[in-house]
Amino acid sequence: MAGGITSWGLANPQAVGFSTTVSSGTAVPTAATAFTKGAWTQLSSPLLLFDATWCQINICCTSIVFSGEIAVDIGVGPSGSQTAIINNIQMSCNLSQNASLFLPLALPINTRLWARAAGNSNHAENVRIGLTVFDDGEDLGSAWDTYGFNAATNGGVSVVTTGSNTKGSFVEIANSTVADINGFFLSFDNSSGSDNQPGSAFGAVTFLLDIALGAAASEIVVLPNVFATSISYQVGFANGDFWPQFTQFFPMQIPAGSRISARCQSSAGATADTIGLTFYGCRL
Repeated sequence: MAGGITSWGLANPQAVGFSTTVSSGTAVPTAATAFTKGAWTQLSSPLLLFDATWCQINICCTSIVFSGEIAVDIGVGPSGSQTAIINNIQMSCNLSQNASLFLPLALPINTRLWARAAGNSNHAENVRIGLTVFDDGEDLGSAWDTYGFNAATNGGVSVVTTGSNTKGSFVEIANSTVADINGFFLSFDNSSGSDNQPGSAFGAVTFLLDIALGAAASEIVVLPNVFATSISYQVGFANGDFWPQFTQFFPMQIPAGSRISARCQSSAGATADTIGLTFYGCRL
């Protein structure tokens, strides 16, 4: 509709977990054991002052030295009884990445928000996390399901190409979704260590990835050519970080019981170029 102000809009923003002392988010420690979540750390002090329906999640890895891949949970509830509402937000930290997600997430007033994290090294390190919540009066979902995440690597399912600029075979991400999905986002990683960066120079490898539904050998692409780039800024660093780390939220509905798969191609000439993929679905 041309002209005028529409009835939709975000209201009542509240920043949660940010520290003006260090100009970053709350320090959330990983455990000193690889692939093990640290303790829950409270983000919301005070508790939420308003109902919220959208949440911007900001993750900062500039303090991470040893872990290349991290996984973050966002939780709610009283101390000692926290429940994760988003599990294993996967992020690569090889180049000290920072990233932001903007997602539907219904949270009632007085909610207490928490976060915890795991790295892939035997060192306790701090991930810094801050949230900004908003209300638009429309509840699109209050919990998320994670598909394809591998807790043994802090990465996603390996999706492999078959050659330069050629789509590979479909790889299963979810055999059967456990609930109706109101939309989704994706995360990309290099936990396989096989994105074929030129180790002797700065470089980038670009990827196009298809998301499909349906039985094996009968997949139907529902989201074609999602773009991602693996970037190496350091000479001699053979494996880069993906940019973007995450896609935006796609408000595409997928029914419960669906099989989700993916395939990809890349600009590299290698026959086994790989992107790690994790799929996050917002429950209806």
